[in-house]
Amino acid sequence: CCGCCCCFTNNLPKMVNWNNVLAYSTVKIVKVRDWRLGFLHYLFQVAIFAYVVVYAVVWEQGFMYKEQIVGGSVTLNSRAPPPDVLPDEGRPYCCLDPNRANCMDKTLPVNDSLPCVFWDEYQAEYPVSSNLELAVTSRVTITDEAINDPTCTPDDWGADCEYVNVSNPISLYIANYEQFTVRIRHGVRGQIVSKQGVSTGTDSMSGRLESKSGKTIRFWPDPAPFVGQDQNVNRSGDIISVEQILEAAGVDFDQDLTEEGEISPRYDGINILVNIEYEMVGIPGLSLRYVYRPRILSNLEYKIEESIYTEDRSARTIYNRHGARFIFVQTGVIGTFDLQSLLLNLVVSLGLLAVAATITDLLMLNILELRKAYSSYKILETQDFSGLQGMSEEKRKAAINAMQNKHYEDEVPVENTKKSEGEEV
Repeated sequence: CCGCCCCFTNNLPKMVNWNNVLAYSTVKIVKVRDWRLGFLHYLFQVAIFAYVVVYAVVWEQGFMYKEQIVGGSVTLNSRAPPPDVLPDEGRPYCCLDPNRANCMDKTLPVNDSLPCVFWDEYQAEYPVSSNLELAVTSRVTITDEAINDPTCTPDDWGADCEYVNVSNPISLYIANYEQFTVRIRHGVRGQIVSKQGVSTGTDSMSGRLESKSGKTIRFWPDPAPFVGQDQNVNRSGDIISVEQILEAAGVDFDQDLTEEGEISPRYDGINILVNIEYEMVGIPGLSLRYVYRPRILSNLEYKIEESIYTEDRSARTIYNRHGARFIFVQTGVIGTFDLQSLLLNLVVSLGLLAVAATITDLLMLNILELRKAYSSYKILETQDFSGLQGMSEEKRKAAINAMQNKHYEDEVPVENTKKSEGEEV
């Protein structure tokens, strides 16, 4: 085959110089033997490799197309603890005077003890849980009202025809409030990226409840049951106590939060934003995990009123409720392998390498004491071609060849050429 190739090339038309037509152009490399320049250049290369490959591509998963999570599904419900979960001394906010009127009549700060009542989840959870929000009552003020004139009709409504109090309002704390539990079931999937995860079932995600300081308070799957409910990989949802959510948010439920020092979250209520942050597991990002991060939403109180009317609407009972409202927000990113994203990061690395070489060249040609010597190797200065103007084509070509031959002779090193026969090598 080699002979055939030679025969083929020898038979090509002589007027075509294929060495010129198919010539390969490459970059000339000048090796400057100065350790300072080499050290600086290698240092730049190592830093660029660490940033682009290790950090941007591997750690930050720059080889993926990433999609911001904008929502999903969160289902919430609460459950009350049994009444005997705590002894009386475990509820210092409860007034234990058997005569409830004595508790109500005492002149005390509003965040001090009040009579307590045991409510189940159907009484304490109001409004009934909706997607992404759950409110559990910690204090309630109950007011009974009736129409001041039984002969009034809705058409007569006015100053002489209205609801008035028929008894003194009663303020109560809900006993064992921190021992209420919340079951959280949530799921998420991408709009473009075909990945999804749920916190229930046989293929549930792993997750944890994290405090403001980064401490893990709970984790899932957990082989140990919680309040009698399985919390392993086949769990029906993450069960967390109100006390654990408050701890993660850094809330002391009986601490005064206002500048006046007269209102506590137990009395006035509080809003807590619970971020569910999703992230991909490991470098390949084949599965998802999540973190609950509760945070106080300023010092805003939470209050909601519920009115229950008699059948003929002649009387009503108003429940003025305060408590903790938990607002769940789903955030994070999911991604999948994307060649374009990977190539983009690699192109960035090539640009940074060019910047590193430019900085090294500027240092070599303008700062170092041998910059003139380095410049003579780095920058090639041609002959003055102005004398070729006005020459005939034949003379111009001969002059250019002579310049090129002289340049070649100046460039070829002589220290490694063979010496004539008989000389020492």
